[in-house]
Amino acid sequence: MSGEWRSDPLARFEYRWWDGDRYTEWVARDGEQLEDPAGIPDVPATIETGFGPDRAQNRWTVAFRIVLAIPHLVWITLVTIGAVFVVIAGWFVALFTGRLPDDMARFLTHVLRYHTRLLAYLYLMRDDYPPFDLADDRYPVAVAVPPGERLNRWAVLFRIVLALPVLVVVNWLGSGVALALLVLWVVVLVRGRMPGMSAQALGAVLRFQTRVWGYVMLLTPQYPRALYGDGPPVAEAGPAVPERPGPLALGVGAKRLVTVFLVLGLVQAVTDNVMNPPTEPGARAAVPAAVVPTVPEPRVADPSAQVPDSRSLASSASSVAADRS
Repeated sequence: MSGEWRSDPLARFEYRWWDGDRYTEWVARDGEQLEDPAGIPDVPATIETGFGPDRAQNRWTVAFRIVLAIPHLVWITLVTIGAVFVVIAGWFVALFTGRLPDDMARFLTHVLRYHTRLLAYLYLMRDDYPPFDLADDRYPVAVAVPPGERLNRWAVLFRIVLALPVLVVVNWLGSGVALALLVLWVVVLVRGRMPGMSAQALGAVLRFQTRVWGYVMLLTPQYPRALYGDGPPVAEAGPAVPERPGPLALGVGAKRLVTVFLVLGLVQAVTDNVMNPPTEPGARAAVPAAVVPTVPEPRVADPSAQVPDSRSLASSASSVAADRS
């Protein structure tokens, strides 16, 4: 049978058997061959996310969500530092070989999935506490990354430059969502669950953020797109977000809410620049001229006149004596 073992695109196992046309149900972990109980996966063509079934949330965990997330915030900082070094090393490899090594791709996929899970928890989309184990596949939030794709070397060389526009958009979205969560936190605290329209909008933002990070991490050659979902709008009463990785359809209200996130982030960015304008290094604050006293410059006498000779001293003494007489 022709085929090969490739990194599991769903990141549930280490490897999944590719039969030449598609991924199969045969997987491997720690050298042991298994059969995936979920069967043959539907691997998407680009990075997709799934958020699990919608469930009611515990109001106590909602009230102290930031406090509960502090250990994860510390851990994700350390994990991200390690991922940065892997991305740098992978960039050099991909620049010459045109693809990211499987081991690097697997680790970065786990890191990407962990980022998405933690943000879903902070965005109040899930009440389940995220696992610290990067390879744990029991959390409802799933990220599917098509592995083994060839990368354009020119796109790898200028990856950061190409990603700058979407990185700016992601920055605005993150700022806008942070402001909106001040209101949504109260709503979820009172209702015990995230409203469907808000969940759609947050799911679209989080999926776009995941695609941007995956593109920067060289996990996919696909440029991030579809911030406003896939296909035509759906009814607001429809499913909030997909349970498994797959297409995301937004309602009209959810699309407007995504635009609100963007506008809020843009307004905050402009406000920050106006209130805290950048200053050049070494620049000094302007001081009114009336406040600064003017100090006259000391005059330096002619050095030759500072040391009189003996003749001038004698003549000066005789002149003084004559005047006294």
